[in-house]
Amino acid sequence: MTSVARRGFRLTRRLLVRTHERLAGLDPVGYGRVPRALQVCTPAVCAACGKPGRAPLRIVYLLPTIDSPIGGNKVSYRHIETIGRLGVPCCAFHAEKPGSSYSWFPHGVRSLKSGHFDPRGDFLVFSEVWAALAAKFCVPAGLHYAIFVQNGYLAHFSAGFGRDVASEAYRRADLVLSISEDTSAVTRLLYPFLEERQLLRLTLSVPEIFAPAPKERLMTYMPRKLPEHAQRLQLYLQQRLPDGWRLQAIDRMGEAEVAATLARSAIFLSFSELEGYGLPPLEAALAGNLVVGYTGQGGREFFAAPIFRSVENGDFLNYVAQVERAIADVDAGLLGSLALAEQRRHLATRHSLAREEHELSRFVARVRSLMGAAAAGSLGQASRGANSTFPA
Repeated sequence: MTSVARRGFRLTRRLLVRTHERLAGLDPVGYGRVPRALQVCTPAVCAACGKPGRAPLRIVYLLPTIDSPIGGNKVSYRHIETIGRLGVPCCAFHAEKPGSSYSWFPHGVRSLKSGHFDPRGDFLVFSEVWAALAAKFCVPAGLHYAIFVQNGYLAHFSAGFGRDVASEAYRRADLVLSISEDTSAVTRLLYPFLEERQLLRLTLSVPEIFAPAPKERLMTYMPRKLPEHAQRLQLYLQQRLPDGWRLQAIDRMGEAEVAATLARSAIFLSFSELEGYGLPPLEAALAGNLVVGYTGQGGREFFAAPIFRSVENGDFLNYVAQVERAIADVDAGLLGSLALAEQRRHLATRHSLAREEHELSRFVARVRSLMGAAAAGSLGQASRGANSTFPA
C-alpha cells in the first residue's frame, strides 16, 4: 500500500468513526483508541467528579453496548450479580454508551453512568475482545485488571490497536479468567508467556428456568452461528421426519421464551462453532432435550452419551443419521429413562449457582489480595505506569 493510499485509508476510517458516533450517539471501541468515557480519578480529589478518591474495593465489568442475545454478555451480568451477593460492590460499565444496560433478559445489574476509576479501589474486568484497551488505559494509570476470556478463539482481537498491544495486555494482566479447558488451551497457544498465577478457571451456571416440561415432537435449533448449515440440514431432513415431528428455529427470543421453547422441545440441534463453552446445547440438555450436533470445541467437556450425540462440523450424512436415531430414541421413551435423569442431575450440579458462587468467591479473594498488596506499595501504580510500553 502506498503512503497516499495509507493516508486515504486512515482518513476514511476516521470519517466512518465520526459518522458512527454522530448517528448512533456512541463512542465506539475497536478503532484503535481509548473511549473518552474512560477516565482516571486523581489520588486526592477527582477533578472530573469533584469527589475524594474512592478507597473501598469495587469490581467493574467493561462490556459492549449492543443489546441483543449474546451468551457471553449474559454470563458477565450474572457474575456481577453474584459478586454483589458476596458482599463486594460490582457493576457494569458500557464505555460506548454509559448508563445503558441489557434488556433481553431480567437482571438487577447496576450500570455506571460515569467511567471515572480510582487505582486504589477499582478492579476492572475486560472481555477478551476488549483486552487491548487494558494496555492502553489501565497499565499507564496503575489500574489493576483481569481479562475474562469466554472464547479463546476471540483472544487475538486487538480493538484496533495492534497485536503487540493485545499481547502486552495479557502479559500485564493480574488475572486471566477462563471458562473451559479449551479456552485456557487456546489462550495459552496465543500467549505462551502466561503464568499459572495469572490463570483462574471458572464454571458457568445455568439458571433453573431451563428445566423439562411435557414434551412435544419438536426439534429446535439456533441458527445464529451457522445459518447455512441449519438451512442445509433442514433441506435434508424435510422428507425424512416422521409424522408429527417439526422443526422450530429459536431466534430473537428473550431468555424466558428460549427456556419455555426448550422445555417443550425433545431434540436440540447444535450448530455451535468455535465456542469457548457453548451455553445453548447445555441449556437444551438441562431442559430435557437430546442434543445432536457440533460441540463448538469448548463443548467437548460435556458432550457425552446418552444425552449428547456429537457430529463433526459439516458431516451432514452423519448428522442426519444421528437425528434419525435420536427421534427413534425419543419415540421409544428414552427421555424418561433413569440414565438421562442422572446425567441431567450431574450437569445441573456442575453448572449450579452454588458452584459459580464458590468459584467467584475465589476470584474475589484473589482480587482482595492483589488490591491489598497494591495499597501496601508492593504493586503500586508508579511501577506499573513507569514500565508501560504503551503510554496513554
